[in-house]
This record gives sequence, structure tokens and C-alpha cells, in this order.
Amino acid sequence: MKKKILWAANSYWNSPFQVGANNLANEFLQDGWSILFLSDPISPFHVLRSGSKSDFFDRFTTWRSGGEIDSDGQLIYYSPFTLFPPYDKPLLRSTTVLENWHRWTLPNVVDKVADLGFLKVDMLVIDSVSQHFWIDVVESRKTIFRITDNFAAFDKVSYAALAKERELIARADHVIYTSKGLEQHIIESGAKNWTYMPNGVNLKKMQQEDNIVPAEYENIPEPRVIYVGAIEKWFDLELMRFIATRLPDVSFVIIGPPRISLKAIDDLDNIYILGKRDSSEIGRYMRNAKVGIIPFDASNPVVDSIHPLKLYEYLACGLSVVSSDWRELAEIDAPFHRVENKQEFFVALKHALQEPRPIVDLEKFSWHTRYQQIVEIFHGETSREHIAIEHA
Repeated sequence: MKKKILWAANSYWNSPFQVGANNLANEFLQDGWSILFLSDPISPFHVLRSGSKSDFFDRFTTWRSGGEIDSDGQLIYYSPFTLFPPYDKPLLRSTTVLENWHRWTLPNVVDKVADLGFLKVDMLVIDSVSQHFWIDVVESRKTIFRITDNFAAFDKVSYAALAKERELIARADHVIYTSKGLEQHIIESGAKNWTYMPNGVNLKKMQQEDNIVPAEYENIPEPRVIYVGAIEKWFDLELMRFIATRLPDVSFVIIGPPRISLKAIDDLDNIYILGKRDSSEIGRYMRNAKVGIIPFDASNPVVDSIHPLKLYEYLACGLSVVSSDWRELAEIDAPFHRVENKQEFFVALKHALQEPRPIVDLEKFSWHTRYQQIVEIFHGETSREHIAIEHA
């Protein structure tokens, strides 16, 4: 009988951003596991929010269909719909909503999971505090809580959510986390077992032989510098304007649905804001660029806990990489430029545009390697004592 996972994720399966949860779940699928992949809920309030709504409509389609099947039936993915979600608005950020939103889902999400046969599983993986309740609902041989961000650093995160995160840390059989900066918080919150497991890269997808030039590139001259990923408050618009105005003969390509206004840079002729693209196409955009950049505002406390999977994707596609510097990057043993300020970024970028494409063995950073670590955790081959010594 196939082993089962209920994956309670903060992302959704067919998102243009295939983050750690998506990639790790895919590794389990390839090894024959059956997975129910649940995203955080959608609600009427998501229609009212500012910024891109593409993720809402993607998830709404999945909810309306009652869930979708993929990978020859091994995967079911679903986005619940609730009337009152945990949300950054008065009343909705309350403990009452966080504790009870799943009871206000249409149809009831627990009944839905029961109907799909996933209330008893081999592994429960939670990487969203909003989906905390599964730890009390699902019977699981192993419960893993996966932490990917410094939750407390986000704007307007509620005390209820912070308290629930600490509770999950203490209750899970094992906590895995993507940034060294999160380790002390996890220990102080009472974790039983913990493992530092950074983000990785899907080498097969990034290094595929298909090197078709995207049609849009016909009107975007070389050399191309590319950014792919979240466009959030820590995306440094001032830095982008600084380098783009000083390199007018370089094309700067930005891919990803913006969650902030880009008016500060959209008047520049050499900046091309393409928006959302399907994850299956991203490799083509990268491979037909010259340099990948990570222009983050490192003073934003959220950035300090980011382990950038886009760094590995850039390298896998043969790009030189220039990144703003923050503490977590010191953990990455790979060739790329780390810079402290705008002028250093500009100088490093000019150099990167002239250097040969890097050749890097990224196998140790692959999602398959990360997956193997989780399999060891599942089989109980990793203990708290071993991890504590390993990370001392």
C-alpha cells in the first residue's frame, strides 16, 4: 500500500512560484507516495485586497472543481474556501478566527479530507500556521512542522498567530527550518527535534535541454539581467532604479506577480516587467539571460531569514548571480557575488556581465537531497541529540 502524506501548505500546487513545499512534495510523488496537498484558504476578502489577484483565481478554480488530480492519481490538490479567514484585517486577525476558520469552510474541509481518505496518513507536514488544526484532526505516524520565514518579522502578524506557531513547534514530532537565523527561536519554543534544511533546486527542470527563446525576448535585447520571484516590500526599487539607469544598454527582466507598486521603475525603457509566468516556462527565461539578480533590501527583517532558492535556480541555468547580502547567504557554498550597497551591486553586475557562465555542481543543493533528509526523519534515523551536536 502506498504511503500517504497530508501536506498543509502556505502555497498552492499550481502556483507560478514552485516553492519548497511544492518541490519536496514532488520528490515524494516520484518515490511513489500519495499526497493530498492543501493550500491556505481563500475567501471573499481576498477579492477585495489590493495587488495581483491571480493566485486567488487559480485557487478558486481548484476549489470550485472540488479538487484536482495529477501525477496519475497520486496527487490531489485542493484549496478550501472559508467565509472568515485568518487575515490581516480587524477581527479577522483574532484568536477566534485562527482557531475556527476551518469550521466555516464550504464544504467543510475536514469532511472533505475524510472523503478523500487522508484523515489517517503516514506523514503530516504543516508549513502554514493557519493550518495548525490538522495536528489535532489527522492521525499520523510522524508530524513535521516546516518553518520557512521569520514569522514575527512580517507586518501585522497577530499575537494569536505567533502563539500558535510556538505551540506547533513544541507539539510537532520534528521541526525543519530553512534559515540558521530561525534556530534559536525553535529551540526556545520547545522543539523536540529540529533540523536545518535549506531550500534547494529542481535540477532536472532547470537544466532541461529545451532552450527555446521566449517570444517576448524578441523585443528585449541582450544582454539580459533577470529577476524571478516574489515582488514584496523587501524588493528594493531604489536599487533597481540605480542599476538600470547606470546600465542603459542592459535589459532588466522582472518576472512575478507584483504585490507592491512598481511605479518607481516602470518609466525606465530598459526595465521589462513581465508579471506572472507559468513555472514550466521559467527556465527558458533564465537560460536566455546572462545574470540573475536578487535585489533585496537587507534592512528588512524578513530578508534575514530567507534562504533564496532562486539563487540555485539561476546557477542551474548557467547564470552569474549578484545578490544583496544578508546573514543566511554565508551558509551557501556556491559562487556568486554578495554586495553590501548600491554601488557595490552596480560594480559586481558590470563584472558579472563580462564573466563566463559558471559551472557548478549543485547536486548537494538539490531538492532530492533535501527529500532524502526528510525520509531519514520519517524513519527515525535522526534524533534530537544528533542534530544538537551537528549544529553546535
